[in-house]
Amino acid sequence: LDPTIPEFVRSIFTHIGRSTTYLSMLVLGVSVAQVPIKKIFGNWRLYAFALIRQIAVPIALYFVLKPFIGGNELILKTIIILIAMPCANIPLMMANQYDVEDSTISGGIILTTILSIITIPVVTMIF
Repeated sequence: LDPTIPEFVRSIFTHIGRSTTYLSMLVLGVSVAQVPIKKIFGNWRLYAFALIRQIAVPIALYFVLKPFIGGNELILKTIIILIAMPCANIPLMMANQYDVEDSTISGGIILTTILSIITIPVVTMIF
């Protein structure tokens, strides 16, 4: 259809879209500020989750997806690296919206982000 959208409407939506990244980081920061550091780094289950989520799942999915993607290694490796990325903020925002305890979620986001310094290079070295 290719409708013509006025420039001022397009710029409004562009500014709103760009602000969502910063707003989600603000929500994460407020949630993390309320959680004791010991609860984040002292929870062995979060470490197990991070290792499974960022190393075991990408390795397993490599072998699952390889027959389907086949000869295009670039696409396959790109998907595997994207799967190995840290957790996103959407579960935290949904937990806040539905009044669910969010300290474990925010701890998982922080821990997976910090551990991604190690886990992403490990996954890329494997493949």
